[in-house]
Amino acid sequence: MYIGNEAWHSRPLDVHRVSDHPEFNSLVALVLDSSSALVNYLSIPSRTKKSKSDGFKVFKALLLDLYVCWLEDKNQWLGISSNNNAWITGSRYNKLFISKNIVRLLLKLESLGLLNVLPHRHSDIDRPHLNHSKRYKASDKLQSLFLQSCLSFDDLGVPLGEVVVLRGGDVDANGDATGKTSTLEYEDTPATVVMRADVMAYNSLLARHHIDIGSLTKPHVEIDYWDKNRRVNAKINIMIGQHNKYVYRVFSRGSWDCHGRFYGAWWMRISKASRADIVIDGCPTIEVDFKSMHIHLLAQEAGVLLPPDPYSLNRVYIEGLKRPEQRRWVKALVLHCINAKTLKSAFRAVRSDAGGDKLMRAVTDKQLKLLLDGFLAHHPSLQPHMGSDRGITLMRKDSDIAAEVIRLLTLQGIPVLTVHDSFIVKSFHWVDLRCAMGMASIRVAGRDLLADQDGFVACREQGYETYALGALKLNYWGRQCEMSSRRQELFKRFAGRAVVTGLGSRRSSEG
Repeated sequence: MYIGNEAWHSRPLDVHRVSDHPEFNSLVALVLDSSSALVNYLSIPSRTKKSKSDGFKVFKALLLDLYVCWLEDKNQWLGISSNNNAWITGSRYNKLFISKNIVRLLLKLESLGLLNVLPHRHSDIDRPHLNHSKRYKASDKLQSLFLQSCLSFDDLGVPLGEVVVLRGGDVDANGDATGKTSTLEYEDTPATVVMRADVMAYNSLLARHHIDIGSLTKPHVEIDYWDKNRRVNAKINIMIGQHNKYVYRVFSRGSWDCHGRFYGAWWMRISKASRADIVIDGCPTIEVDFKSMHIHLLAQEAGVLLPPDPYSLNRVYIEGLKRPEQRRWVKALVLHCINAKTLKSAFRAVRSDAGGDKLMRAVTDKQLKLLLDGFLAHHPSLQPHMGSDRGITLMRKDSDIAAEVIRLLTLQGIPVLTVHDSFIVKSFHWVDLRCAMGMASIRVAGRDLLADQDGFVACREQGYETYALGALKLNYWGRQCEMSSRRQELFKRFAGRAVVTGLGSRRSSEG
């Protein structure tokens, strides 16, 4: 029976995480000792001759992610496909060679009372966005065994999945496929080989550094988001830890020319206000953004220079809006128009993504067209790009700039955290970051794009020195709380034990 909205408090199964930690081996033994029927089942030879995994390996991979899911949130579910075609043992996205035998294993664990299950939903023709795969989580019986384990997030191994992902269709804000589109197999090219090596080198660097939010006594952040499935404002917890700080690149629409952004790490899902408290190895950090990046990339193509903030207009076009509010509307409208194939679909997307803003959700097409015309009157060179579906290729360009920033700083051993067009480093690496951003934007876009930090805007022509002095004076020099310091000390104690061989972890926070 389908149970309300409970199924949406979930995340996809991640079978790419492995662990040889003694505590995990003890947990495996504890679960097996609790059920001789399970031991007998796992001892049966695989019916899939081509499968390179045995029953115990599949069981350990599944058990580990069930345990991680439980650690993250006791009420969270795992979404797992029952379709045999979802488990292709020869896939580059299935590094542990998990076969379709996992479907039978899930049925067995359910029959033994170790799993709770929510059935899949696929028959809602009028509301297909409510369809979902089966949901699983540890039953009370299995949770009682989990309670006997001391395995922590810091004891978890590094995921082993693919770090260069090609999706067949579009992706959502977390890099996951939308609708029924699948992840595509591909033959490596010299370009993908270089990409993979760069991402793996970057992940290896991140593995050696402790990344935390220094003000948190408990390692999680609650965020607000608009749940499109339930049409309500909702809250989720994002786990802040060393087990989910690794990244991968995602391309979409079956093309290497589309998308390419980085996903996976916890700092990509929290608010900018929360990111202000990030510490790297206990040091305060500073964040620098490319200013209005896609707009300036389009202007570069047209050979036009725009003002630092192209979204601020000299008059109010919709009655009742104040200028700061109008700027937010203009930004959302213009970006949707660049991403959408038609203006009508862009206007619809503005209302759909308005979240809790009731006024924006009620705005008419006529009002949005008036606002768009006002923007284009200020910046006529951008007219051809409205309703052009250009966003997907602009993302490829901004992701290449991000990849170059990451590559340049990784070569120097400087950990940098990226949130698409925004970058975070230890405060005393500010100059290194800004130089890398300038070099990357010139190499990829042909121009040193505007950067923004704490209200300051700077480019190479304006000079860095005055900007650096003013911006650094405003930098937040927060102090690391005692619990964050303890987490850092534990990390130091066990750092270097794991070896990064790749990453394919999906979201490891609730959602």
